[in-house]
Amino acid sequence: MTPEVEPTTEHHQNTNPVYMFCAERLRRFHDIFANDLHIRMPSTARTRLMYKRILFPDCETMEQMDEVLHRGDTLDAGSGTTINNPYSLYNHLRESGKMVGVDLRNAEVKGGPDGFTINDSIKARLINAFSDMHSLLRFQSAKRGKSDSNEAVKADLKSMPFEDSSFSQILSVYCYPYWIDDEIDREIIFSELDRVLEPKGQMRFCSDRHRLGRTLLDSGHIRKSIRDRYKVDTYDPRGYGGLADSMGNKTLVLTKNN
Repeated sequence: MTPEVEPTTEHHQNTNPVYMFCAERLRRFHDIFANDLHIRMPSTARTRLMYKRILFPDCETMEQMDEVLHRGDTLDAGSGTTINNPYSLYNHLRESGKMVGVDLRNAEVKGGPDGFTINDSIKARLINAFSDMHSLLRFQSAKRGKSDSNEAVKADLKSMPFEDSSFSQILSVYCYPYWIDDEIDREIIFSELDRVLEPKGQMRFCSDRHRLGRTLLDSGHIRKSIRDRYKVDTYDPRGYGGLADSMGNKTLVLTKNN
């Protein structure tokens, strides 16, 4: 029997051993909170800068990230309550394309939050207050606002209401595959993400793995799909901001073939 060929992966390493030692300890500490205590990171804390640091390690500047996003529409898979955060990538003004946040807690109408808990609202107010004060201390005016062109969609990632090849970028911060426990669900979701991603588009995931350590390549079906249709890049966290925002986790970038 011919052994299965593994997908070719380019690993962009951080060569600082002290940094990577700290990153690994931070990742394990976060996994204890996530798996043993089942405490999730508040999605309201996902600012535009956070997305840049952990999902776009191949972009040196915010402007380069914007250039990538302006190529077409963007899907935030498991967006959480980021639509309530005026500093989020969702609410950032775009020159072209739109951002669609998909979460079971989102309303089915454009731009409208629905069903968020009091706890979510408290998180949103805290992160907004911190961001405002941070701007004022740097002698900058606080930038507050909500997008009226992007969409917040209530949907299950296993069955999304979008046409094939609808998005040029698919992003997921601590949702897929981190919180998807069932292997069949992970395969179904990946097939859906693959369906709505256009040729030459990209999927960007942080963390690159399930919280129990399983990666997407541990699933035979997903591994074959990635091997046949995607270029694979993994990035170690970099910088203090990258370390704090990624909680020591790697970023996985999948670039789809033609």
